[in-house]
Amino acid sequence: MHRVYNSAFMVMLRDEDNAKYRSVIKNTLEFDPDIMKRYVNFMSNPDERTAVDQFGTGDKCFGVAAMMATLPGLPCLDTDRLKGHRKIRHGVPAPALRRDSRSLARRAP
Repeated sequence: MHRVYNSAFMVMLRDEDNAKYRSVIKNTLEFDPDIMKRYVNFMSNPDERTAVDQFGTGDKCFGVAAMMATLPGLPCLDTDRLKGHRKIRHGVPAPALRRDSRSLARRAP
């Protein structure tokens, strides 16, 4: 299935443009409800401010996260960005990967 990153979710809810976002959802459902299954909803990405900076830590953040988790589609939730961390840590550090791959190569028959 082809996924579509739904930046309207983040931008319109951050700016509290709720009526416009409701209209987008309503129009999408009227056109083809299956499109909603393709959306990847997110509250922040590496090019934007953290979710805490955009939505705070109170009811707004909780409400948007609840919407993201319950709307059709794929919720993309980065807990480090929700906590307000600026650096993004992806996976295992590179030196550990190199060390593991060498040790695996030595064990190979």
